[in-house]
Amino acid sequence: MEQDRDFYLSKKLLRNSDIISTAVDSDLVLMSTSQGKYYGVSIVGQRIWELLQDSMIGNDLVEILVTEFTVERSVCEAEVTTFLKQLHEEGLVEVN
Repeated sequence: MEQDRDFYLSKKLLRNSDIISTAVDSDLVLMSTSQGKYYGVSIVGQRIWELLQDSMIGNDLVEILVTEFTVERSVCEAEVTTFLKQLHEEGLVEVN
């Protein structure tokens, strides 16, 4: 897990421009047309998706989230790493 954290927090991330997103009630729904899959994203995930419209280093993303939400940095790093890994594995974000 620490290896994943170091990887995702040190790399530039950018959302895949082929992903379609739309708000449904208080959630965000992402659709991968190439995979034919839908993904539901809650409020923190929505903010991450919004921030990844422009290329951003994972650590900078965590820094913003820590100031906007009531969360300890270590918890934020762990949860953001898990979320970014899932997005990357599903092809929703690109890692450079």
